[in-house]
Amino acid sequence: MFKLYMLSAFITAFICAPLSSSFAESTVERGLRLEVQAKIVETAASRREGVPGNKNTKVSFQLVTLFPDVVGINDKQSETIYDFKNKTLTYLDLVEKTYFTTSLYAVPAFNTLEKGNQLQMLASLKPEANHIPVEPFDLDMKFGGKFKAEDTAGLDGMRDKKGGKFVFRGEEIVSYRFGETAIPELLRKSYARYLTYQMTLHPQMKNALLDNGIAFESLHIFNHGIDPILAEKTYTVNAIKTVSEALPVIPADFRLAVPGKEGAVEILKLEAPASAAQANTDLMKKLYADKKYSELAIVYIGHVSAYGADMPEEQKSMLAGLIQEAPAESRVKEIIGLCSTQPNSPGNEKRITFLKAAQAFSPAYGYLLSGCLALYQQADGKMSDAQAARLSALIRNPALISVMKDLGDGYYRQYDTFTAWAFWNKARAINPSHPVLKGISELEKNISQDLPEYF
Repeated sequence: MFKLYMLSAFITAFICAPLSSSFAESTVERGLRLEVQAKIVETAASRREGVPGNKNTKVSFQLVTLFPDVVGINDKQSETIYDFKNKTLTYLDLVEKTYFTTSLYAVPAFNTLEKGNQLQMLASLKPEANHIPVEPFDLDMKFGGKFKAEDTAGLDGMRDKKGGKFVFRGEEIVSYRFGETAIPELLRKSYARYLTYQMTLHPQMKNALLDNGIAFESLHIFNHGIDPILAEKTYTVNAIKTVSEALPVIPADFRLAVPGKEGAVEILKLEAPASAAQANTDLMKKLYADKKYSELAIVYIGHVSAYGADMPEEQKSMLAGLIQEAPAESRVKEIIGLCSTQPNSPGNEKRITFLKAAQAFSPAYGYLLSGCLALYQQADGKMSDAQAARLSALIRNPALISVMKDLGDGYYRQYDTFTAWAFWNKARAINPSHPVLKGISELEKNISQDLPEYF
């Protein structure tokens, strides 16, 4: 089962980061800057009665700048830029001078995956093993998403002109005080988005912070965690000022970096040649004329990966001739058959061995079978081998769209939604009409409908 700490550092970098240092010459907008101090105290539940749990205290300072379609958060070490017009999320490491851009969809997607995972963990916990009571409502607070009415039973809110609080089943879990600064109408949606991405709040609580259009001055939140962890979070706004500045951009001297996946950087930098499709067709014609049937079958698999199975009549005729003319020892039918089938169960060692032998037979084109090989490795539970095979193929040919899409799918299965969308978006930039990419658009549509507050 996935453990949250595997991505905690990566997610923290994205969800707790910065702005003004990366301003460069671009469109000037009028915005609002909040200086926010955050203090987070995490207390681990004690496993021994009478012994206090361990505490971990983190204090950070953030410059939060709101523009109509952009939110920037600067903590002096890093910077996060939420671009709602283009639906992108860019993280900049201001110390290492690196950047990474992915999709805004990656955040709600991760939260949804991890919420479901932790709900399963919660259902399996033995009561005596958990000293801090955790409710499904706690996970609603932490990860957002769709809420069940029965989970919020016992939630009460109290409010006056200066602030308010929320109590859940007799325990105060949120308190807040308003300041004196009104959020301009043009920036209120960005302020709401800032609260969505940065704060672990139930929608009722977020609405209470938004309904009078005044920026909060202090915000105190208690979140129970599965581990079990009790997180006490205090946010204090030290100052607010109106700014007129350029929208944040990636500085020219920053280099692309994929956190924890240096091998992926080169692929995201590559571009597919505009004439690749015609060159591939010409190559298949030559291989067919030379009766190099095994190589032609392999190149055909690569062509389908890059451009889809729909092809001109001339190519269809050539494929039919290939299957009819190829001698049995060429193993053409086996190659095409294996790569036209989606493996759904383990026990594929013989198929994996065959595909590796086919790759070795054709050093020039064998890499084009890597996407097919990876599917069988993944079905056998060898995810790291599968991802490595996909990366090795894409380094040689970034036009293999179905391989790139599968690479993103592999990261998504590992809860790394940030890297998944980076590769999915790269695939769409190379060949947006490829049929295998339709599923990504459908996923984004569903997220937008289910979790509109993120956009």
